[in-house]
Amino acid sequence: MSSVAGYAATPFSGPYASSKHALEGWSDSLRCELIPFGVKVIVVEPALINTPLWDKDSEGRIEQYRNTIFYEANRRKLEHETAEAKARGVHPDEVVKTIHRALTEKDPKTRYLVTNHPVLHRLVKILPDKILDKLVVKDL
Repeated sequence: MSSVAGYAATPFSGPYASSKHALEGWSDSLRCELIPFGVKVIVVEPALINTPLWDKDSEGRIEQYRNTIFYEANRRKLEHETAEAKARGVHPDEVVKTIHRALTEKDPKTRYLVTNHPVLHRLVKILPDKILDKLVVKDL
């Protein structure tokens, strides 16, 4: 299980994005190593998922930046992300269905993107970094 954050990091998500970037690289390497043995390595990349996680300790995640130059930007980003996940986030059942499909298809894809915004999340992979950076930080 990876995440869209495995290829698209956003501000204030460094530790999470780092772990998902690492997982993406390890999966790519492992997939190639295991091809000769007929073992398939599949990565599932969900975007924002509408789960109760968004109701847990949002104040703590905001307050950790109090009295820093990042406080307001982090607050706006987290509030926006929480509202987006609750309003338009992927339902957990969609993630489960995708995992089931990946495990049962005869010839599975190497990656399964689970998002309500597939065009946007695919564009992220091909946009130049400087353009993507401007889009990501425009509301901070």
